[in-house]
Amino acid sequence: MDAGQYPVVSIGGTVEPGPAPPSAKTGTRKDYDERTRTGRPAARPGEGTSGGAWTAGGAATTWQASAAASVFSGTEVESVQVVPSVEDAYPQVRCSSALGMDVLTVWVEPIAGLPLSALLVTLVPHDPGLWPAAWAWWDTGIWIGHRHTNYPDGSICSFERRDGTWRKTDPVALLLDLHVLWVARHMHLTYLGRWPGRQVMHTAHERLTEHRPGELCGCDSGSLYDVCHKNEDLRIPPHRRLEEFRKRFGHGHRVPPPEMVEWLCGRRDSPPDIERLFSR
Repeated sequence: MDAGQYPVVSIGGTVEPGPAPPSAKTGTRKDYDERTRTGRPAARPGEGTSGGAWTAGGAATTWQASAAASVFSGTEVESVQVVPSVEDAYPQVRCSSALGMDVLTVWVEPIAGLPLSALLVTLVPHDPGLWPAAWAWWDTGIWIGHRHTNYPDGSICSFERRDGTWRKTDPVALLLDLHVLWVARHMHLTYLGRWPGRQVMHTAHERLTEHRPGELCGCDSGSLYDVCHKNEDLRIPPHRRLEEFRKRFGHGHRVPPPEMVEWLCGRRDSPPDIERLFSR
């Protein structure tokens, strides 16, 4: 991924090596029906904001689920037909409907042979003017974050909207592919200590606090951060860096909405207000 060679996602959510896109920086979108079920290119998963206003960085969270097995154990929602194209790509998916949205839950093991799984929870609004939102938990019940999650709700940030990697008219299965690849990259971060491939960070404060040695610069230049923006970021006075960051993100806290977590764990009768969960 550091060289622009992005993986494919096979049936059930297994990440496998894939061919390099035409451009290591921008890639090229393909129509979904050109992709095969056994090897769909996951588009160019440009990590960063979900609309130019949110991105990675900020304070870490210590939130964790009460137990992975309890997530969704007590929810009372109406079962519905799975969103088109999703069941073929993810046979293990569960789909329910509640308060103007479809709720897709799926357990995935992104790396074959590595016994680490994750629960993906993707909320797809019925209103076409709203964007989906998603969260993920390790099988231990711990929320997956905080890097490359959105402010302030800690939702998955698996692509940059302005790049057109995924659009509202694209199949939801492709969106799940991007989420699975995001989980795989978090696994790489956990085991190998750095985020693989392209990422986007909009402020010096984020770059200095988030970057680890050997990662590509968050300015999206394709160069390593250590030889790209690091010295320039260090020359900015700390209070100026923080001021720029807070203009965008306030205090920079990221955590899943507590009321949504309570709902998923069966301690709440209904999910949060849909307008709180989705952005236009």
